[in-house]
Amino acid sequence: MNITILLLIFCCLAVVIGSIMTIRKSAKKFILTDAQKKKIQQRESEQQQKDKRQK
Repeated sequence: MNITILLLIFCCLAVVIGSIMTIRKSAKKFILTDAQKKKIQQRESEQQQKDKRQK
């Protein structure tokens, strides 16, 4: 193998590993306030009621 192919393989691996590290670093848990949790529960119950009416 010549140097060009090795350099190309190295660059591809660097891009893949960099992407994986970025995704891993940005995957955080959501910290919701109590008001946000209540709003989510309210929307969920409204949607369930709409689904029951449609059936």
